[in-house]
Amino acid sequence: MTKKTKKKLLLFFLGILLVKVFLSLFIKNIIVYPDESCIIQKASFFAEHLALRNCGEIAHMPAGDPFPLYSILLAPIYLFSKNILAFKLTLIFNAILTSTLVFPIFQILTKFIKKEKTTFLYTFVLLFISQVLLYEKMLMSENLFLITSIWFLFFYIESFGKNKANKTIALIIAILSIFIRPFGFILLLAMGINEFIHTKKKTTATIIFILTIAALFFVLQMFIPEIGQNLYQKIASLSEPRNILLLGKALKNQLNSLIIATFFVPLVIFVSNIGKDKSKAMKNIRYFLISFIALNFLITAQHIYNYYIRGAEQDLIIRYLNVSSFFIIFFSFIFIEKVKKIKINTAVLIILALPLLFLSYDTLNHALNLELSPYFKTFDGFISGDIFFKTIFLPLIFLLAIAMIFHKRKLLIVGLISILLLNSIAIFAWQTKYTKNEFEDPVFQYFINKNDNILFIESAMNKDKPKNINFNYWKILAFTDLSPTSITYNDLNKENVSLDINKDIPKEFLKNKDYIVTKYELNLPLIIDYPYYPKVYKIEQNQE
Repeated sequence: MTKKTKKKLLLFFLGILLVKVFLSLFIKNIIVYPDESCIIQKASFFAEHLALRNCGEIAHMPAGDPFPLYSILLAPIYLFSKNILAFKLTLIFNAILTSTLVFPIFQILTKFIKKEKTTFLYTFVLLFISQVLLYEKMLMSENLFLITSIWFLFFYIESFGKNKANKTIALIIAILSIFIRPFGFILLLAMGINEFIHTKKKTTATIIFILTIAALFFVLQMFIPEIGQNLYQKIASLSEPRNILLLGKALKNQLNSLIIATFFVPLVIFVSNIGKDKSKAMKNIRYFLISFIALNFLITAQHIYNYYIRGAEQDLIIRYLNVSSFFIIFFSFIFIEKVKKIKINTAVLIILALPLLFLSYDTLNHALNLELSPYFKTFDGFISGDIFFKTIFLPLIFLLAIAMIFHKRKLLIVGLISILLLNSIAIFAWQTKYTKNEFEDPVFQYFINKNDNILFIESAMNKDKPKNINFNYWKILAFTDLSPTSITYNDLNKENVSLDINKDIPKEFLKNKDYIVTKYELNLPLIIDYPYYPKVYKIEQNQE
């Protein structure tokens, strides 16, 4: 790289950083409860005690437990700041981290694409597609896993050159990724598969590979002890013919998730060309990419399968595919640029198009499909799912497919970039609107500057609660000076509309509490009563 290019790249990095920091100022609140709040609780706890603890133990409420590395990185922010300021600083920290991806993305692209302007263009686009932009505006480990995966890929590609130390750096990053996401181990496993295929010493490689798998399983058992039991139960469940059909349904649905995340055409181009590219750089990493995406796909498909064997439904899980879909879009740009005529495998095109004939989106978990948020009214989006899929998504990918099939390369590039960036604009607009509405939540606003003890009461028998009471619990816990010992959450096995404070609520619930947040009507002074939000009551001293 010339000095002139290095200066351009540095200025490009600073420009990207300024844009990303500016955009972060529009995000007012967390979106996924309790996931983001748990990241905050673990970071605050680590900053104060230099120790790790399960989120549920910290918050005194049942919750999933995010892996610790992201919270550890955020701990310095929560050591010197709290509440809204800490949240804003975290978003700026995220913006800095993702902006550094300018360097590995540009460097990787230059190994395949010789035109500097084209390389800068694709670097810009890749830094603002939804897989990056969405999660950098959230306190989610998905963002850190994407960043580590891209830096890993850079050092791993470089390791096939003269500087073998890059392989050690790549290995360290892969090991660290185990402590970021529950399936972060696939980075290390895919690297092991790639190394095994490339090495000439198969016997030694086999022993190392088996030991690596055993070590990975041991580490995962330490952090997720139920993983072995869950895996055994899922394998055993396949003894029933009905469950084999359910597994097929899960695979079909998750393939649709990957199709939606990549807008179909990049996926077709990637699968058609990954085995045909004869360049040395691609040969070095081909089996890593294939292994990583395949492992990611299978692990996320088993999540959907888990819903089915529990008697529940789930049509798509796009969120867990953010790194794989990024890699697919990344290398589809490379394949488009490297050839005059786009190479498409007809069988691949047909196989990947078939799941779209059975596309279902009736049952979706919002937290698992954040990328679809602008397109579902049920997610507070701008349009309905039917309008998006039937009048926008399917026609757009059909037009892209036509451009691909007839080798209209420039039209395909312009169309694909436009769709990706417009999708990011829609997602950012939704994030801005959604977090603003959540920030203006009257219950949250009432407690944001208070230092009182709050009791949350919910019916364990009736979970159709207004504006999810537990969402308010996690939000207040994340953005106020109130500590987990100040906020108590309890279930009552009562379906009554109203409760008598003296007869229906145990005295121990009320001890040292100043307010009650609940859907119930209570015989207490009512402070807040808005439609679709829980009520807030003031506890009088003689009621404790």
